Amino acid sequence: MPWICGHKVEEQIVFPAAGYLGVAIEAISQILGLIGKDKSSTFEFRDVHIAAALVLPDDSNVRGRGVELHTSMSQRKLSTVTVSSEWYEFCISSWVAGHTTIHCAGGIRVNESVDIQGSVTVSNTDAFETYSADPWYEKAKEQGLCFEELFRSLTSIRTDGNRKRLESLCTTQLIPPGTSRSDHPSANHYSVHPITIDTCLQAPIISATGGNIKALRAYLPVFISEAHIRTLGGIKPDSEASIHTRSIKTSFSTQQIDSTLRDPSGTPFIDLKNVRFALYEGKKSEDSDQGSNGQFGLLRHPFLRTRWKPDILRLDLSSQVQVNAYVAEFTKQNRILELMPEKHVATVGALLDLAGHKTPRLRVMEIAGGSDEHRKQWLSLLDKDTAFPRCRSWDVVTIDEEGELQMEVEGPFDVIYIPECAISKSSWPRAAKKLFSLVGEHGIILSPKTDTAIAQLHAAQFIAVDVKGQILLARQRQPGETAALEGREIYIIVHKPSQAVLKLAASLENHMQHQADVGQVSIVHLDHINTIALSRSTICISMMEIEREFLASMGQEDMNLFRILTDTVTELLWLIGANMLDEPDPSLTMAHGLSRALMLEQPSLRFSALDLGPVGLALSNIESTCQIVKGVLHSFGDKDDKEYSQLNGLLYISRFVPDHRLNSLFRRRLGTQELPSQWKREEPLIKVSPARLSVAQVGITDSIHFQQICEPPTSLPPGFIDVDIKAVSLNAKDVYTVSGHVETKTGTTALEFSGIVAAVPAGHDLDFQPGDRVVVSAPNLFTTRERVPAWAAHKMLPEEEFSVIATLPVVYSTALYALDDRAHLRAGESILIHSGAGALGIALITIAKRIGAIVYTTVGSQAKRKFLVHELGIPETHIFSSRDVSFVEGIRTMTGGRGVDTIVSSLIGDLMHASWECIAHFGRFVEVGKRELIDAGKLNMSLFLRNATFTAFDLSELFFHQDPYYRDIWAR
Repeated sequence: MPWICGHKVEEQIVFPAAGYLGVAIEAISQILGLIGKDKSSTFEFRDVHIAAALVLPDDSNVRGRGVELHTSMSQRKLSTVTVSSEWYEFCISSWVAGHTTIHCAGGIRVNESVDIQGSVTVSNTDAFETYSADPWYEKAKEQGLCFEELFRSLTSIRTDGNRKRLESLCTTQLIPPGTSRSDHPSANHYSVHPITIDTCLQAPIISATGGNIKALRAYLPVFISEAHIRTLGGIKPDSEASIHTRSIKTSFSTQQIDSTLRDPSGTPFIDLKNVRFALYEGKKSEDSDQGSNGQFGLLRHPFLRTRWKPDILRLDLSSQVQVNAYVAEFTKQNRILELMPEKHVATVGALLDLAGHKTPRLRVMEIAGGSDEHRKQWLSLLDKDTAFPRCRSWDVVTIDEEGELQMEVEGPFDVIYIPECAISKSSWPRAAKKLFSLVGEHGIILSPKTDTAIAQLHAAQFIAVDVKGQILLARQRQPGETAALEGREIYIIVHKPSQAVLKLAASLENHMQHQADVGQVSIVHLDHINTIALSRSTICISMMEIEREFLASMGQEDMNLFRILTDTVTELLWLIGANMLDEPDPSLTMAHGLSRALMLEQPSLRFSALDLGPVGLALSNIESTCQIVKGVLHSFGDKDDKEYSQLNGLLYISRFVPDHRLNSLFRRRLGTQELPSQWKREEPLIKVSPARLSVAQVGITDSIHFQQICEPPTSLPPGFIDVDIKAVSLNAKDVYTVSGHVETKTGTTALEFSGIVAAVPAGHDLDFQPGDRVVVSAPNLFTTRERVPAWAAHKMLPEEEFSVIATLPVVYSTALYALDDRAHLRAGESILIHSGAGALGIALITIAKRIGAIVYTTVGSQAKRKFLVHELGIPETHIFSSRDVSFVEGIRTMTGGRGVDTIVSSLIGDLMHASWECIAHFGRFVEVGKRELIDAGKLNMSLFLRNATFTAFDLSELFFHQDPYYRDIWAR
């Protein structure tokens, strides 16, 4: 079937839903011997559930991983002894790598009557506009639905030009071109080609947009309630058919559609009824990946990477050459800075980037006199307009002729930048003292290189580094910095060292002894560590993992010796040769995790790790290596870095930064699309009314927001009122709807609210006036102002609160309707109420006790059990677990095997069926859940021998019913 390669979701070939119907048609045709017969037939499907996608490997990726597709079909069991003479049950599953997956299951029969009553006829199409199908297919591809080759089967599209009606009228060829046997004698024979069926599933995706191509989303069929497919017989291959479709939005992420394909004479050949489509949350486009605030709150950045950059506080005169090389390379990688005519812009940018790396929440002060364009580029380097800005504030201050700072903000600052000519030579001495006092403890000054600046910085005991002959990088000399190592004992620890390690250790010993003003420096083998006198002031430098692993393979004896070090000294520097910034050796990196764990347990221990790279590299420039080791031993406080790497003579430190590529892909998969900035703003809800609850990404709670409605107001029809909402009650069903787990009629998201009447129809005779406080029980779209039938509203008493009264109508109306209208519960009867600690459960228990019934209930936790005992007075022996079927035995025990007269249940699966077994003779089972109904569940019919009643209802259906009798039940 080479044509199937044209059906893709993103880059993967996915077996089409129409393909499953085609497989079932082929299977039943073989069973009934219909293949090769010219007799026309109609295949009727019921309750076809598509449970999982079947991804097919493409030709380049098979390599023996073929997919086995198994189809089982048998006559439908009507009972344990009888089967249907017409209906067959089928199940299509795959076998891949030893695992079975069920993809599709449903019922099928062959109807000898070939006439099909089409469920959709799109009429009154004068306002419809005609489009080419190509732009719609391209838009679908952007959303992840990739219809290619023969699957681009729609030849034209017509939709409502007013963008209101969710209907479409499309055309296609009845037999896809190139698939008939007249074109290819060896082609497979199909009663109806699956591509033709698939076209009837493509068209509703377009009708769901109302003709707005920008609104097209990727929907996939998940359930087909009913389908009729008629064999095409002697239809000409080039016959053109029309497809009539209608879509209804049932939630934020689902649609319900009807689709009818008619031949040129208008005769229906394919009819799909009540097909459920679910939104595919895959490939999406993003307008921007930079904003710190998306349309619906912070964009998600779950992926981070470790980024290493030089430690700006450990740059000194000895590293000037290496700093200049780093700045030059940084400039090459930033084309915008490289193209700037002023060369100092790139240098300042590189140093600001290092400062932001060291302190990701920079406070920067700039002396006025610089360029706005330069400042913009530097702020961009510091990720100003991203979710992770490294600059908290950037303040520009002025200096007058007297050298006085004119500023409204207070220090200290992490960076003070002095542009060229911002301070005159005569003003420097007077300004210097104030400027230097504003530098933070670990702050820096960036200044043009001038003799005056150098003199003032040296006089104030600043360490200044000349960068590229343009900029001075200056930092304060820390109190006691030169005396940090003075007089302290240093032990260099080795373990089974090679000659190269011993040479490096000897060089380090010599350097520390003569250039660091320390006390005694000694090389000690780990085996002899228990023979030396360690103290808390002792500094230990480990060279045990310069060449080979130690921590990963140390034995008990080595561990005990190592513990002597960590239990005694407060300064431990662990040198490793992992070479993490070039060709890393992971076996030498365990010290990082160990150091973090030990410092949590022993806060007084400073356990630093320094990656010197391969020992040969460290020996190639011993002086630089020893200087770097000494630099690590100089600490800039308790919060200073503890993990370092040496690269090109500079000391690097790491930070976690967002991985923009992976985060962008992640958000595309989730569909977190950001609107253009000019469309976004955060305003108090009262200022943007009317507004409606919306969900940017179903299932992501953070994406719930209110979206302003920009529609012209319309006059009130008779019998309706407008209500400004003050409080909305959220029941479990409403939460499930918002999260995408429940479908509702017309896509409503709430059922009850309270508010103030805003408008009534002119010349009305209603019992409402503007300003009346009302509670409303009506399916609604969670809008700040709702239009509802007057009979769905009730006036509130003056003392009633909006937030309280709004929570009562639905649960108590459901409870009353279940117990009075459906169960007809009487005093003395027994009732089992599942989920008794929920809102509906509490209402049911309250009413059942008032009626005088014996109440049994189930809960899911011990806390809920105690609540029912203490607050509602339910005996503990009448409360069972809703987590398993143990309540069945409990009910039998409590009722002497009789069962209960009434059961009100919202459980699903085995628990619902177990509950049904608890019904007594002439009992009434009231199902208030919908999952089993939607999934076309089966019921044990033998229990009806008890003369029991099984009834189910959705309370909102009373509201939508056309018969006033049912609406009156809702209104009462």
